[in-house]
Amino acid sequence: MRSIAYSTPRVLLHWIFALVIIWATVSGFGNAMLDLPDALSDGINFINVSLTAVLIPLFALRIYFTLAHPLAHAPDEGNQVLVKAGHLGLYVMTALVLVTGVLMMERPINVFPWRSFPSLWQNRC
Repeated sequence: MRSIAYSTPRVLLHWIFALVIIWATVSGFGNAMLDLPDALSDGINFINVSLTAVLIPLFALRIYFTLAHPLAHAPDEGNQVLVKAGHLGLYVMTALVLVTGVLMMERPINVFPWRSFPSLWQNRC
């Protein structure tokens, strides 16, 4: 069985996305389901919005590296279509989650203390 070699940027971006998505999912559900103090709940919301906002430009970078750094060894012919379809599905779902996350924000989108972007809905409703 051949190993599949991903470039270092692809591996790093994969793990950044994995960690942020797992954190945002677990902490977001915990925040919604548990009766947390307001300060903790607000802190989790701030961190989650900031982290996922950082993923948006990294997602474009991830797409670039996916196209610019194809696999050194392609999976065997029978699985190649399934692997590509699976990755495409994950990329589409990630893009949808990032876009809908921005679209649902009713307040400014803060990216840590560095930058704030107005909500797309501010002054429209």
